[in-house]
Amino acid sequence: MKITIRKIFIEKTKAGKNRLNRRISIFLFCLLFASIFWLLNALSKDLTLDIQYPCIYEHSSDDLVITNNPPKQLKIFARGSGFNLIGQAIFLKRNPLYISLVDLEIDRKGNAIVATSDLLDEISNQLGSNISVESIYPSELKVRLEKKVSKIVPVTVKTDFTFSPQTRLKDLLIPTPQKIKVKGPKSILDSITEVHTVLINRKVEGNVAINNINLIVPFESKLVELEPSQISLNIEVEQFTESTLVLPINVINLPEGINLRMLPSQATIKFLVPLRLYDVITASNFKATVDYKEIKKEKSRLKIKVVQTKEMVEIISIEPERAEFLIKK
Repeated sequence: MKITIRKIFIEKTKAGKNRLNRRISIFLFCLLFASIFWLLNALSKDLTLDIQYPCIYEHSSDDLVITNNPPKQLKIFARGSGFNLIGQAIFLKRNPLYISLVDLEIDRKGNAIVATSDLLDEISNQLGSNISVESIYPSELKVRLEKKVSKIVPVTVKTDFTFSPQTRLKDLLIPTPQKIKVKGPKSILDSITEVHTVLINRKVEGNVAINNINLIVPFESKLVELEPSQISLNIEVEQFTESTLVLPINVINLPEGINLRMLPSQATIKFLVPLRLYDVITASNFKATVDYKEIKKEKSRLKIKVVQTKEMVEIISIEPERAEFLIKK
């Protein structure tokens, strides 16, 4: 088959060289000429073409913001000769359509309606007299406008620190400033209660100050502004040492008339404590508890939880983690 097809398209010259078959050459030339003639004939007739126009929405007040997503482009169905339309589509640079929202009626929900037919003169001027506009899609634009409001919210620092052996943070991390102003449409600000920093991931080997820490815009919304958009942080560390304490296990949420006996009745906690507080920390700073409400028929042990009366140490382990119990009524 390959040899047969090759014989159809290729022939030998008297010199023994390969060349395209003369009949095939004539056929291809005629086909190309006919195609060009057909294309020129088609382009000389009136055609309809859709043209994309970018649009920019304008309002006079800096206190207003567009909160929905109106179309960023309009589709223009234009009619004219093929030559004019092709030139328009390929070569002519289209200027964006500036859609004014000034003096428009706004309903109770904040919606303003723009009829795209009002843009007809501007579009026709750009296209020229040889091209007419048949229709514009969409026929109307719904734009939702909201007033900007502002409120003050706290900053939450997000960290993933690693420390040198036996060192920890000296105090809670307090950013500067602790609170910032958030500005934007009320519908978004109502759900913003705090602003987070980017994750600060580093090894802390000593006291250090970090400046220009970026804040994350809530919901990644382009409609929300942060003032300021960065905070600074002073990190102070101190030496810690390891210690242990034995705590009695208390039962919480115990109904009247029921006695619960824990086996064992005490738990040992291991924790890291700042050197400056080593002689201050006692068992009175902690409380080991089990919850009666967590009792299930199929389980005979309760999880031991330890809480601090003051957040001063880092609990490493609780031994045992669970305790058996006997119920006496």
